[in-house]
Formats: sequence, structure tokens, C-alpha cells
Amino acid sequence: MNTKALIREENLEYIAREIGDRYSGIPLSEKLEKIGVPANEVGYPNTKWRMVFDSMVYCNSLDENVAIKLLGKIIELAVHPVNFATPDSIEKSEKLVADFNKRLAFDKLSINELDGDYRLYKISSRPNTKTSTDYVIEAINFFKDEYNRVRIAGLKYEYEIGDSVETLMNVFDVESPHIQDAIDENRAKRNAIEQLHRVGFIKEYEIEERTKDAYYGFDFAICSIDESKLTKKEEPVATDLGVETITDTVIRHEHTHHYPIGGDGFPIKMEITKMPELRFKNSEENVLTKNKKKISLPKFSATDWNKVTIRFIDEHNVYITADTKTATADYETLGFRDDKSDKPNKAWVFFFALAQNNGETMTIPSPVPDTIKQKKRQLSDRLKTLFKNDTDPFYDFTETNTYKMKVKLIPPTESKEDKYGVGEYLHETMTSD
Repeated sequence: MNTKALIREENLEYIAREIGDRYSGIPLSEKLEKIGVPANEVGYPNTKWRMVFDSMVYCNSLDENVAIKLLGKIIELAVHPVNFATPDSIEKSEKLVADFNKRLAFDKLSINELDGDYRLYKISSRPNTKTSTDYVIEAINFFKDEYNRVRIAGLKYEYEIGDSVETLMNVFDVESPHIQDAIDENRAKRNAIEQLHRVGFIKEYEIEERTKDAYYGFDFAICSIDESKLTKKEEPVATDLGVETITDTVIRHEHTHHYPIGGDGFPIKMEITKMPELRFKNSEENVLTKNKKKISLPKFSATDWNKVTIRFIDEHNVYITADTKTATADYETLGFRDDKSDKPNKAWVFFFALAQNNGETMTIPSPVPDTIKQKKRQLSDRLKTLFKNDTDPFYDFTETNTYKMKVKLIPPTESKEDKYGVGEYLHETMTSD
């Protein structure tokens, strides 16, 4: 049931009077019942406009998508050209549709013609800007919240996917923007569940449709999750400096111990000459693995950012000067390859865009959008690793409200085809909120 009427009462009355003037009593009641309005809701033999008004009030109380469908059929009794029976029926129809739409716009609804039929559609207040990652994060947060409520392993969780696609496609007009949005939302959430299943977060799942009433239903994903992925802590990441310190301490340190034997102690000098294998993550920061082959990254000593210059030869290759050392490399050997597409990842696109704009973004609104933060963080982390510099390669954001690099960036001397849409990227992405 709707908690709020789709169409305000003033508009219902206006439309009802227009339809009531077009028909006589008995044919009108028969048409309303044929559309799907129960006879007791039609209220024959009330006045004609009252029969239409009461029928629309009844539709207004139903589930939103059912209401839109039935109200659209009632409105079609007024606006369809075949109901005018005059030579200028098309012109009259268009004028009445325009008149109704001016009023219905206040209810965020619109009448549109499709293949000779007139239907009522909901006007979207804003486009869906979610990415596939957003849907994955949304699902993870749902399971995390549900698990934390009970903290019991082995439970199954019911994740609402949304309006049943089968119902939407069989009962409603799939060309409707509102219906198409609902279908896209369903598919996006299903895809998020499938992605989480592939990586093992969801151990198993099944999609179940639950009918809400005779017309409508919802899809749910019934999921079993791997709770350990919500509770286990990440192992600390060992850095080059940390490993070097541990190695130096263990290998070079000498111990002299005194053991009491028969009341007398004697010194035993112990020197560790071999160290057991240390287990840590990313021990080879300058090595990447691709197709089981190791690719060596350029090796630079610790370098201040003001001594680093990166010249883009083209979209994929750069010439690097770090203090007195130089190297030529591509995005892949620098660690900016997207494993799924085998193309430059988003951090590299961000990097190239910065080079095209003198190493600085346009003004970014505060708070900074998460998508931009992630690209900046990923780029910073990779540069810190390459140049063994733990400081931020960007200037303080609060001073300029831009991301400005301390590294000198030089764009290609001859810009080729803008494959990455740099201009649009800087103009729109950098300033989006």
C-alpha cells in the first residue's frame, strides 16, 4: 500500500471530470471494470466524474507500480485519439496530454505515448550514478551489519535484490524509464552478489522471488557468507626498512650467556650466522608478476619529490629522472596495470590527466568525493614505493582545494588522440560531488 498518494486529489478531480464528460454512465463503468477496478470501487450509479474519481482514489492506494499501471489505463480513456471521434482528434489528444502533464509534473509523473498506447510514467528525480563497486560495497555493508547484530556463524541472510525482473517484464511496460531503472537496479545487485560469490565472501546463494500480491513480487538473494572475512585482521605489511632492521638485528647481534653448571658458570659466545625465512607481504616491492613471469620495476634510491621529473612520452610510456638516475618505463612496469582489462588502471589515467594539466587538478569540492580520493591514494602509494619516499607526493589539499603534485610532470610534446577523455575527466570528474 502507498503511504503517500501518487497523484494529489486536485489532479484526480481535474482528470476525472475530463473523462466523465467523454462517456455515458454504463459504458464508463464497464470500461473501468475492464481495466481492473473492482465494481464496488467504481460505485455505479454515481455521477460519471465521481465514478472515475473513486476509481482513481482506489488505484492511488495500491502498490506504486500497480497504481501507475492502472492509473495510466484510466487516463488513457481521456487522452487517446480514438476516444475523440473528430477529424482533429490527434491535435486534441496532444493538447490534453500536454495539459495533464503540466499538472502531473507536480506529482513527478508524465503521460507518454508508446506504440499507440498512452501510459503513465514516473519521472526520475536524479539519474543513478552508482558504479558496480558501489553495489558491492552496499552488499558488504549489509552483511556486515546483519552479522554484527547476532555474531553467529552459519546463518543465512536475506538480501533484497529489488523488484522482480520477471514481474516487471511480464506485467509492466519495459520501455518505461521507471521500469527500466528498476530492472537495471535488480541486475546490478545480482551482479554484486555474484562478484562476492566469486571471491569467496558469499559461500553460496540462491535467488528467491516472493510474490507480494497478485501482480507484484520482489527478488531476494538468500546467502551464506564466510564470516571470517568480516572478523580476521590483516597481517601487518613489512616495509623494506623494517625488514632490513630485523635482518640486521638478528644476523649481526652477538649474545653472551652465563649458564650455572655445578655452581660455576662459563661463558658461551653465540653468533647467529643464518636467519630463518621471514614471511611478510610484498617483500619484493620492485617486482610485479604477470602471467607467472616476474617484471622488474625501475629501482630508484630514496629521492626527494622536488628532484623527480616524469615526462610522458605518450599515454603509456614515461621518461623518469630521479636525482641523477634516469629510466624509461611504461604503465605496466610501474605497477599501474588493471589486471582485469590489461590496460592502464584508473590511477594511471588520473596521473596522465594531471600531466596534461600542469600537475594539478581543478578545484575540488569539499568533502572530496571518495572516487577521487581513491585514485589519489593509489597513485601516492605507488610513487612512494618507487621512490622510497614515505611523504605525500601531493601538496596540502587544504591550502588550494586542489590535488597538486610535488613531482614535476611533463605531458607528451605532441598530444595524440585523447583516448582517456582527459579534458572531460578534468572538467567533470574532478569537480563532481
